[in-house]
Amino acid sequence: MNIITVTTNTASGGDSTSLNANQTSDGWSFKINDSCGIEYTLPADILPELPDEAGLIKFIDSIRMDGEPSFKGLVFGFLEMNYPKGVDRTEVQLQEASNFLEIESNNFPQIAEKYKIRIKEWLSA
Repeated sequence: MNIITVTTNTASGGDSTSLNANQTSDGWSFKINDSCGIEYTLPADILPELPDEAGLIKFIDSIRMDGEPSFKGLVFGFLEMNYPKGVDRTEVQLQEASNFLEIESNNFPQIAEKYKIRIKEWLSA
């Protein structure tokens, strides 16, 4: 089950990272697939129950990239690495930043929509 897929649009093309969950006899097993082979630390590998929408967003925001202690979650970590918060930007730079991430979810489209709203708010802050 696809929880979220984050695609970063760079000059060299798009790189994607997906968080997926599968039900097992022990509960829900989480795994990240990254097109660049980057390793991540999840808040938990297995949970007894699949969290609700708010719980999944908290889970996504708690994912860390190995070797990057300031990485702030699967969505905002990429955004902060490439477009740090609190920097004044031109309209062209804001447009570039707003097109930098694509957020999708096959199974939780409402989570993807919430992230799109949060990204717009983050960029306008």
